[in-house]
Amino acid sequence: MSTYLGEGNITGFVGDIVTALRYAHNFSITFDVLEGYAYGKLKNSSTNEWTGMVGALQSGKADLTVSELSITEERLKVVTYTQPIYIISRKLFVATYEDLAKKMLAYTTPMDTALYWCILANMIGLAAILFFIERLQRLYIPMEEKPVSFGVAGWYMLSALLQQGSNTYPISIAARVIYWVGYSVSLIVYTSYSATLVSHLAVEQPAPLPFSNLHQLSRQSGWDAGCSNNDLFQVTASQTCVDSQTDECRVLREAWQKVVLRSPDNLVNSYSEGLEKVLNSKYVFIGVDVTTNYYIRGLPIADSCRIKELPGRYITGGIAIGLQNNSPFRKIFDHSLQKMRESGLMNKLRTKWLSAGTSTCGRKTKITANLSDVAAIFILLMGGATFSCLLLLLEYGVQQARQRWWMMNSWDFLT
Repeated sequence: MSTYLGEGNITGFVGDIVTALRYAHNFSITFDVLEGYAYGKLKNSSTNEWTGMVGALQSGKADLTVSELSITEERLKVVTYTQPIYIISRKLFVATYEDLAKKMLAYTTPMDTALYWCILANMIGLAAILFFIERLQRLYIPMEEKPVSFGVAGWYMLSALLQQGSNTYPISIAARVIYWVGYSVSLIVYTSYSATLVSHLAVEQPAPLPFSNLHQLSRQSGWDAGCSNNDLFQVTASQTCVDSQTDECRVLREAWQKVVLRSPDNLVNSYSEGLEKVLNSKYVFIGVDVTTNYYIRGLPIADSCRIKELPGRYITGGIAIGLQNNSPFRKIFDHSLQKMRESGLMNKLRTKWLSAGTSTCGRKTKITANLSDVAAIFILLMGGATFSCLLLLLEYGVQQARQRWWMMNSWDFLT
């Protein structure tokens, strides 16, 4: 909003507005930069003494603010504002993560579980029909060929499902119809599965968040949240909303007490520190929408594209230039601000300083598969090899049991 250039010069959205007022009304500026996030809050155990910029205006140490100041009911009692120059709100910012579990099981997700069971039932049903048709045909139309067993019929249908075919085929038309049905079903399943799988692998899906707003976040035990130290969110949740029964105040108090106060590290000293915590931990940053987006645009593309802005808005209100209480300059400045708005200058400054810009997220021109995309192949390979070894051990055990049983019975017979 404001960047201090030294020697009384200032730029940024609010800085350029103040500079325009300075040239229009021919006054000079000598300003002090207050340390920390010093917009202003009530001093401890006081009901009318303020800190920060509000306190400087209240005590007469300053004539106006050269930075934005949120308009609140409590501040209006001790300072005067110009007309609002922008509307801001607090929003939740959180980093999205790849759903590795979903990617590793990507080859099982294109179809619903119920559909897998339906396909299995269909293959078993077709195998059973083929098995009985072969026997009915042999009963009423004697043929030299031996009818297939149920196991072989099931193997045929599995081959059809996997698009592998088989090296034998039935002679009768009735049995061949079952083959054709099996291959037709497998063709539909195979093509729909492949199409869904390709679209699933081509579009990266972040892991779903367990919350979508501040109310839901206050009920999460595994997530932390915070804001800049002395931010209006902190002031509102810990002071302004203490005796209020409005729905917004209830949500703010709940989030403040249950989530933010959970750890002293949840309050950060800058927006950059807050976004760093968002990227490196399960942390939600509560910040002014335009200011947070400004810092996000300064991050590397890979990091900025990971940060997601949740839809809810909190503590929405106007910002303005703060003046001493009952300042005689208010009407003069309001007149000039209105002229800036009507001439389009205010809109130009808004576009220059507060525009989100063009996002380059989600514009991948090259899609490459990585290990996590095909991890299911190796899981299937290891699972199949392990299952095969277990079956081999089982067969060996059964064979040994049969041999012992035969030897025992043979010895009894001889004796």
